[in-house]
Amino acid sequence: DRRRLMLALVAGGPSTPAPGTLEEGDYLLGWSAKGELRIGHAVDSAHLRIDHLDLGSGKRTPWMTLAPPDPTGVVRIRAAKASRDEKTVAFTMGLVDVSDLLVLEGLK
Repeated sequence: DRRRLMLALVAGGPSTPAPGTLEEGDYLLGWSAKGELRIGHAVDSAHLRIDHLDLGSGKRTPWMTLAPPDPTGVVRIRAAKASRDEKTVAFTMGLVDVSDLLVLEGLK
């Protein structure tokens, strides 16, 4: 299932289809330093792939994959933001508390 991107003029008028499509699970993160659309796509619960999409050509280029140093308990990466110069990226993630240790004795 693919979703079309539409371009709308700020001054008004009809929207037009943009080259390229979004994949299921994609979400828009903003704009790259080169004016390309930045798209996030969850690879799995602990990895978020970020692509750049050139709206002129429709070409989609992988930019980076975000992952925490220790994925234990990560449910999903929720959001990501990059600085305008693209030298700094921050992301948030949902975690499950995995610190409880239960000791059961005498089970039969």
